[in-house]
Amino acid sequence: PFLDIEALELSENDNLMAITSAGCNILTYVLQKPKHIYAIDRNPCQNAILELKIACIKELDFSTYWKIWGDGKLRRFSQDVYPRLTMHLSQEAKIFWDYHKHYFDGKNIRNSFYW
Repeated sequence: PFLDIEALELSENDNLMAITSAGCNILTYVLQKPKHIYAIDRNPCQNAILELKIACIKELDFSTYWKIWGDGKLRRFSQDVYPRLTMHLSQEAKIFWDYHKHYFDGKNIRNSFYW
């Protein structure tokens, strides 16, 4: 996204629309403090991922954040961490993660969120 930022000359006066994807580019654009960012994606799961990342940024320390998004797993995520994040999620994202929160627990067939 750094080339995008440079090419667009993104500044605090700009509104930006971008594909959400997994949210990493969106979060990088936020650092430029544009007036508004519209994150869109045809796949609603991608928007749910971005919302969960933002909730983690708001609620967790970096070490815990890294275990979730870097390693892709955190023991007892579903029981101990996820309940702290739900207040930051839209109804749609909460419905998605209520059903899929176990992806981060690192047990059973899924060793991590990333497999």
